[in-house]
Amino acid sequence: VTDDRMRTRVRGLFAAGDLTPTPFKQIVISAGEGAKASLACFDYIQRLEGKSGINADWHKVVEHKTRNMEQMTNQ
Repeated sequence: VTDDRMRTRVRGLFAAGDLTPTPFKQIVISAGEGAKASLACFDYIQRLEGKSGINADWHKVVEHKTRNMEQMTNQ
């Protein structure tokens, strides 16, 4: 069992997931797992139809932030 900072009774030992006392976590975890499964299914169907699958948008975010940082540095 952990406290709100994920610490156990053993100093320097932290835990996550099923070892935490967070209420309702199973609902949230199940919802997240369901979302991943539905996206995987959609991606599979898209590829079966010869379309491009799901592209991770976070790559675009990282590229955009990197470009902005470079522009700020060059000013």
